Amino acid sequence: MQKKEGDESFLKLYWLYFFAGAVALWMSYVLHRYPENGPWHGVFEALFVAALLTLTVDPFVKARVAREVTKDIFYHVIGFRLPEEMQDRLQEYLRGLKYYRVSLDITVRASKTQDGVLLHVIEDGNIKVLTKCQYHQSLNFEEAEQGELVEMYAEQTGLPGKLVEWKSSQLKPPAVQHPEPLTTLYQTPEVKLRKDNTLKSHFKFRIKGRSTDHWVHRYGTTTLVTNVTLIPENGIQMYASGHAHPKPGETLTYNQVFIRGDSIDIRWTVTDGSTEKGQKAGSQSQ
Repeated sequence: MQKKEGDESFLKLYWLYFFAGAVALWMSYVLHRYPENGPWHGVFEALFVAALLTLTVDPFVKARVAREVTKDIFYHVIGFRLPEEMQDRLQEYLRGLKYYRVSLDITVRASKTQDGVLLHVIEDGNIKVLTKCQYHQSLNFEEAEQGELVEMYAEQTGLPGKLVEWKSSQLKPPAVQHPEPLTTLYQTPEVKLRKDNTLKSHFKFRIKGRSTDHWVHRYGTTTLVTNVTLIPENGIQMYASGHAHPKPGETLTYNQVFIRGDSIDIRWTVTDGSTEKGQKAGSQSQ
């Protein structure tokens, strides 16, 4: 029989309870059959009680200790106490972290149009899975962005073909949704992942903007390192958060952790003609 990933960790966690259950069942049978005045009766009785305590008391004691240890763990990590509401929110975030992006490469090309600027965006990420979970990709556009998805897929390391892929003909779940007014959500079907799986994600899309405008990349997945490359057409000046004077084609590296909801702003202006100011909310990729 082929060994499934995750079986070893499951047995490692619960082997003691399986063993204690087997001992308790066997000792109950032996005590029933063995006479009370037998020389081994006391030993069998002690083994039965020990196994029963392991099954009934040990899990609750461990759970209580775990709660006490993690109750104020942030004090030991950062050196000061946080309000309970903040601790609960941080613990909720950490418990919900099923996977993260080791790195994300964002390439943004900008070209002039008759009424503004067109962005061609490619995002490639490397994802590490922390625990067994369901995975899907999604990309959300604000209506003002006039976003157009070209392709979106993910590949699992070591396996041929695409693990998930967005297709316009997809119906279950719908490939295109409108979860909130003036937004458009593209998403792939869900697939099951196991601990330590690694993926390569890919997004390719277009964004329309004014002559002077900005686009906000909002993070939907916790990311360790982000690389941004801006490639403007002649006559366009581009900027990125924290980089006042980037050179065209230069790779801008953010060696900081971005969590869900964080963002990077990409700004641009047409320098060889009239400009107009505008604002725009951003797309969020997962």
